[in-house]
Amino acid sequence: MPKIIIDGQKVECRPGVSVLQAALEAGWNIPHYCYHPGLPVVASCRLCLMEMKMPHPRTQEPVWAPKLFPACHTPAKDGLEVRFDSPKVRDSQKHVLGPDVLPVILPRDLVSDFDDLGHPMTRLG
Repeated sequence: MPKIIIDGQKVECRPGVSVLQAALEAGWNIPHYCYHPGLPVVASCRLCLMEMKMPHPRTQEPVWAPKLFPACHTPAKDGLEVRFDSPKVRDSQKHVLGPDVLPVILPRDLVSDFDDLGHPMTRLG
């Protein structure tokens, strides 16, 4: 069974699952909207974006990649290290779930519960 590292914690997961599936099955609360295990992955909502370590092009030493990756579309491979709990990921989620999008996808009673950033949850995930 593949073992991945999520936010510094080792997680054993089923072969062939995505990082999002592995995280959800291990008890992480990862925001996602377009993902459903019974449907094809489209990775369109961008809520499950994560940081991922990749080999540096020159040194081949693992470093955090400069861009974010959709967890629903990334296979959980042995040794993979990712993080959801980072300022870069939370900032991305806040932009995806900005005040222009929230009224479309959230019930009306939740839209009025904004924090000081105009976001219904101070910390996602």
